[in-house]
Amino acid sequence: MANRGASTALIALRLIAIAAATLLVTAAPSGVNAAPPPVTAAPPVTAAPTSPDKAALLALRDALRANSLLVLPYWEDTMEPCDPMLSPPLGCSKDGRVISMKLANELLKGPIPGKELAALDGLQRLDMGYNTFTGPIPGALSTLSNLTYLSFEANKLEGPIPEWIGSKFLKLVNLHLATNSLNGSLPSTLSGLKSLKSLDLGSNHIVGHLSSSLQHCKDLEFLSIPTSELSGPIPEWLGRLTKLRVLELFTNHLSGTIPASLAGASALESIALDDNDLSGPIPTALGNLPNLAAFYVASNRLEGPLPNSFSRLNSLMYLDVSYNRGFGGSLPTFLDRLWLLESVAFENCDLTGPIPPSLGSLNLLVELFVDNNRLSGTIPAALGNLPALNKLYLNRNQLGGSIPGELCKLSYIYNLNLARNQLTGTVPACLPKLPRITLLDISHNNLTGPLPPNPRPSSLHFSYSGNCLDSAPDQDCPANATSPAAAPSSAAPSATPSSAPSATPSSAPSSAPSSAPASTLASAPSSTPSPSPSSAPSPAPASALSPAPASSPASLPGPAPLSTSAPARSAPASKSAPVSTSTPASTSAPASTSAPASTSAPASTSAPASTSAHASPSASLSIAPSSTPTANAVQQQQQQQGTPPSPNKAASRGEEKIEVIQAAMAACIATMLLVLLW
Repeated sequence: MANRGASTALIALRLIAIAAATLLVTAAPSGVNAAPPPVTAAPPVTAAPTSPDKAALLALRDALRANSLLVLPYWEDTMEPCDPMLSPPLGCSKDGRVISMKLANELLKGPIPGKELAALDGLQRLDMGYNTFTGPIPGALSTLSNLTYLSFEANKLEGPIPEWIGSKFLKLVNLHLATNSLNGSLPSTLSGLKSLKSLDLGSNHIVGHLSSSLQHCKDLEFLSIPTSELSGPIPEWLGRLTKLRVLELFTNHLSGTIPASLAGASALESIALDDNDLSGPIPTALGNLPNLAAFYVASNRLEGPLPNSFSRLNSLMYLDVSYNRGFGGSLPTFLDRLWLLESVAFENCDLTGPIPPSLGSLNLLVELFVDNNRLSGTIPAALGNLPALNKLYLNRNQLGGSIPGELCKLSYIYNLNLARNQLTGTVPACLPKLPRITLLDISHNNLTGPLPPNPRPSSLHFSYSGNCLDSAPDQDCPANATSPAAAPSSAAPSATPSSAPSATPSSAPSSAPSSAPASTLASAPSSTPSPSPSSAPSPAPASALSPAPASSPASLPGPAPLSTSAPARSAPASKSAPVSTSTPASTSAPASTSAPASTSAPASTSAPASTSAHASPSASLSIAPSSTPTANAVQQQQQQQGTPPSPNKAASRGEEKIEVIQAAMAACIATMLLVLLW
């Protein structure tokens, strides 16, 4: 028995040794005695063609890195300019020439490398906006005669606009130089740009008259030179630009009257002439513009009334005639016929008479600003029927009667300002309970009775001083009540809570009460630009009407199909305009804006939103950049075509070894079990 047991153990040991040897042999790396595991052949990869512009691009990279060491990290010596995986990608022609380059938002700084850019003589689109370039526009760029799109928007360039732009860039379609520190007058050579469709030069220091050379640019669709130092009258020849869709000349020093000939530009969708020194009446002929969607003439010295011909503007969405103290008259009774109206502003126009109840039929109305006038009568209960209304400013008028309870149906209201009128009666308890309200000002009236509690002191700015309310009587109250009680809500900060919707910026009435918390209510949410003449409109992201970052009704993000949306010029209070005419996609603001982008944001073709606060309703005008597939697009295409990715040989060999080891271990365990059973 002992011999038998020893024999059994010896057999078991031999079997284990055989299994171990098998394990070692199979797990050993493929070499002299072991055949390598089969490897699936990688699919052939088509190499990007070598571009004749590679040396010029590397020279450009070195010039840019001289001032910004960390820029363009993927532009290495081994790069292929036409490789779709290059970041940022370049557009190439079939013969490998670089024709499109977008280097916006790349943290570039220093002078523009003109010599290196000029070596890329095949360029058709060049976008270097939203960087920190300084100095003048280099004359070396004049050799790029094939350019159709040029943007140096939102940099820190100085000096005049070069004369050679109009004499060398004869194919130019989009020129965007907004938001720099360029100076001087408009070059007379601009008349040579016969193909020009989008011109954005806003937010510079351009002086003099609007150059008559532009009247020869018959294809011009987007003209934006706001926030500059233009002077003189608005030229009559603008009416001969029959393709013009967006005209933005706000915040300049223009004088004289608005020419009736402007009605000849029958394609106009947005007119922004606010914050100038214009006088006289608004021409009746402008009521014949069938596509007009935005009309901004605030902060001038215009005279009223608004022409009855405006009742035919069936496309009008944004109307702002605020801060024209000589306007006078009453609120137009025909506004209810303009059923697309979203924003109406008649602030500080010395209006008299009642508020027309017919305004309650404007179902799309979002903002109504008629504060700082001499309106009388009562607050129409019909205003409670406006389902989209979120800003209602009736403060600083002579309105009487009670606060209609119908206002409690305004479920989307954010800002409700009824301060400094002659309102009487009690405060509807439902007003502070409106679901979205963030600013409620009923101060300085003759209200009595109980004060409704503030259900949300942290988010609702509720101002009620200067009344005869039971729990908070004013010291001047006829009831001779005791000292006013300081409720927590009245001590809230004057600034409107940030929770107010930024999407609908509105201009807060600048004439808010100077005393008590109520005074603080005069300021609308931070997103609300004040229409006062002193405050120049801030750049908007492109949106509704501007070319493409954008971006919102406040953005006319400049001109579209040609891909340029007009700068977003926000509607009256919010000064946001409709349909955005976003300008060149490439000029989008760093957002982006409109961004300016726009300008704007993004590689989108948004018009220089950064130069306007209004939304202009024009379509985009810039030519879209050549499309280059991204890495994700290539992977998706491979998956759709069933093409397997290139295998990693080392990884696949390791996986095979693991499988062999597992099989050997399983064989060893099985052998031991058989021996034990035997």
